[in-house]
Parts: sequence; C-alpha cells; structure tokens
Amino acid sequence: MTASSTVLALLLAQAAFKIPPHGSRAEDDPSYAASAARAAVDPSSVASAGAPPQASGADAEVARARQETAAVRSELSTTQQQLSATQAQLAAESARANGLQGQLDQAQQAQQAQTAASQAQATAAQQAQTERAQAAQESSTATQALQGAQQSLSVGNTDSVDATLAAQAQALQRASADATSQNDPQQAQRADAAARSIAAAREALARGDLVQARIAIAAAQAQAAGAAAQAPGAPAAPTSGATGTGMGTGGY
Repeated sequence: MTASSTVLALLLAQAAFKIPPHGSRAEDDPSYAASAARAAVDPSSVASAGAPPQASGADAEVARARQETAAVRSELSTTQQQLSATQAQLAAESARANGLQGQLDQAQQAQQAQTAASQAQATAAQQAQTERAQAAQESSTATQALQGAQQSLSVGNTDSVDATLAAQAQALQRASADATSQNDPQQAQRADAAARSIAAAREALARGDLVQARIAIAAAQAQAAGAAAQAPGAPAAPTSGATGTGMGTGGY
C-alpha cells in the first residue's frame, strides 16, 4: 500500500468513527459535547437504554397475584356456603330417615304384638276345643260303658259291673273338672250329676238292689249323654237301652 492510500484510509476512519484528529481532544468535538450534555441531564439513560421497565412489570405481577388471591377467596367462600347448605340438607334428611325408621319399628312391633296375640288366642281356642272334645269323649265313653252295665244287670250278671261303674265315675269327675276350667258350668253340672247317680247305683248294687241300681244307672246315662251333647264336635252319645231294659220288678 502506498503512503497516499494509507493517509486516505485514516481520514475515512476518522470521519466514520468520529475520531478526533491527531493532537485534538474529544471534548473539542461538538457531537461529543452534545452527548455529554444528554448524559449529564439523564445519567441512567445510557445504562437503561434498551432494557425493559422492571418496576412496572413487578407491579403488574403483584396486582395479578392479588386478583388471583381474591378470586380464590371468593370461590372458597362460595364452596363453604354450598358445603354448609349440603350439611344442613343432609342433617334434615338424616332426621327424616330416623323418624321414618322409628315409625317403621313401631309398626313392626305392633304387628308382631298383634300376631303374637292372635297366635296365643288361636292356641287357647284350639286347646279349649281339644279339652271340650276330650270331656265330651269321656262323657260319651261313660255313657257307652253304663249301657253295657245295664245290659249286664238286665240278665242278672253283676260281674265287673261295680268296677265299670267306678271307672266311669272317675271319668265323669275328670270331665267335670275340664268343663269347669273351660268356664262351662252346665256341662260340669251334668257330669257331676252323672257321677252322683253312678255313686247311688254302686250303693244299690252293694245292697243287692239291682232295680235301684239300674234306675240310677239310667239316670247317669241320661246326664252323661247330655254333657257329651253340649261339647262341640262331640260324638253322639247312644241313648237306646237306657230306660227300656226292663227296669221293673219283672225279672227280679
């Protein structure tokens, strides 16, 4: 490179980069003075040139955080109110359910008590009917046995007649007790009367008075047949041969 070229390049560089000529100061350059004046007026302009505004950005973040906090608090308050309403509704439904359960328990207890009472009543009625039928059966059996005693005495046969009469007297006493327990005084009276007639027949038989014995046996037959006829479902007591078996003095 020639000397003239080198001098020309230096001049061009000084013009481009505003380099003061050799031997002069930068303060003497008018552009430098203007730049220095601007720096004196706003010292931070050079440092903050091209930088974002930090203070305004932080304020925006704080404001946004406050808005979000307020929104969360509002939502939390609404949720708490809804929860309180739900809890109140749940308490009301629980109280209503407890009330209905109590009513159901009372109804079930009443139904169970009614069922138990009905069963007890049915059992008592069945037992009463069984006892009445048993009393009637004993009276009917006594009537048949007394008829057999009459037939034996009609031919003069006294063997085992007294034992038969004693057995039927006990059966009639049991029938009287059963009728009394069932609050059936009429049947009890008939059974008692038949038992007394049998006792009279045994006394007459012991004296050898067969006529009086047969008369007393006939009375016992009628009374026992009446007691048996009063009981529901009782078998019909035979009445034939009670008074038509020759109770006169013809054979004795």
